[in-house]
Amino acid sequence: MNNNSEKVKEYHKSYYQENKQAYLDREEKKKLDPVWRRARSEQRKAAEKKSGKYWARRKYGDLIARKLTVEDKKCQVCGELDGTQFHHVDYLEPLFGYHLCIKHHREAHKDPGMLMNIKAKDYGQSQ
Repeated sequence: MNNNSEKVKEYHKSYYQENKQAYLDREEKKKLDPVWRRARSEQRKAAEKKSGKYWARRKYGDLIARKLTVEDKKCQVCGELDGTQFHHVDYLEPLFGYHLCIKHHREAHKDPGMLMNIKAKDYGQSQ
């Protein structure tokens, strides 16, 4: 890093420290402003729609509305019925994955190998 960029970095750091409260106040005002919040919310929704996760959830949601029974929604590890979630193996195949309780869903994200002995459900076959 050259000498000038170090000076600029130091300047920005000291400027922030001197004006820290003004920055924080401005951020708090933005959070309370309904126009800013609406715009931010719309930005998030637009970004999410571009991701595969959005479309996977949407397609799975349509499936639930159509044909999943209570028996289909049990956790495939422990059999728990309350609060189960669908774990997508790949967002490009949104109807292929596992029904898991919250505890096992978290574990699946930490250790994907835990699901190796469990057969994934494939709801895309019948369409």
